Amino acid sequence: MRNRWTATPAKQRDYQGKYSVPVPEPTTTLAPQPLSARQEFDNERQQARDAAAAKERAERAPENTRLRKFFSQPLEDLKDYLKSPRSRDCYFKTTAQKGDCTKHERQSAVFDDFINELSVQNITLSDTYQQRLVMYALAQAMHQGIVLTGLNTWMDAFARLKSLQVHSDGDITQTTTPAPAQKSVDAMELLYTETRDGRRQAIAITQDRLVDAARPLFNEWIASLEQHWSFVASDSDRKVAGEEAEKLGLNLADRRSYDRLRIHLGKQHFFPLLLTHEEKISEDLEKFKRDNPTATARDERVFLQQKQNELKGQ
Repeated sequence: MRNRWTATPAKQRDYQGKYSVPVPEPTTTLAPQPLSARQEFDNERQQARDAAAAKERAERAPENTRLRKFFSQPLEDLKDYLKSPRSRDCYFKTTAQKGDCTKHERQSAVFDDFINELSVQNITLSDTYQQRLVMYALAQAMHQGIVLTGLNTWMDAFARLKSLQVHSDGDITQTTTPAPAQKSVDAMELLYTETRDGRRQAIAITQDRLVDAARPLFNEWIASLEQHWSFVASDSDRKVAGEEAEKLGLNLADRRSYDRLRIHLGKQHFFPLLLTHEEKISEDLEKFKRDNPTATARDERVFLQQKQNELKGQ
């Protein structure tokens, strides 16, 4: 017996048990919703704009071809024909000549600003293309009266010449700024610290990071022990120093912690007692106080003076 959930009956039985013609399943079609007056107006206006743009492209096609051919000439030939009517581009509306358009210094400064603006956009023009662009702009200044002391004018001229495809490979180079690297997921963020194992792993990661941050300073401290006290720390000595620093709660990324660690290791006989002159005097003074509980301040000053004289004589 066929499964009633998967079988697709192609035919249906009539009341006599005979097969009848297939009965198509009813389909539901939604009637199109009428457009509002505003939508109809927008559609008509968009169609009118598209038609006008298509008409303008068709009308300008011969002119674009002429300009592309003219400004693709070698630069040496192009210089002699800038005043020719063939260099005129009706893309720019004719305006009256203004006095400042003949100030070459101002034009040159604005052109430099235009090149800098392109560099901000990661666009680089070859020297040849820059010359071709200048000739194109000068031709339009002569025929159409455009003013070359405005940055927007140079941007428009560049966009227009680029649309005419008057360039070769390498004339226009545009680089893309690399996307910022995605931030890597912190291992600590993946831990669930509500469990004992999660807390243990979090502590281990934190300790490893503290060790990595302090390792350069720790190595510098080990080298200073050899330099000042001629004590060469072995691997086991380094391990003991790290463990004792952890017990004392010292931050080994802080230089001030290493003096305390050095004195502690010496007093606990892990290291020789490596002390500076000032530390030796301080340690002798503390011992003097313990051995002479009734000593006065004058006695302490005399004792310190004696120790300082001894150290000077060494």
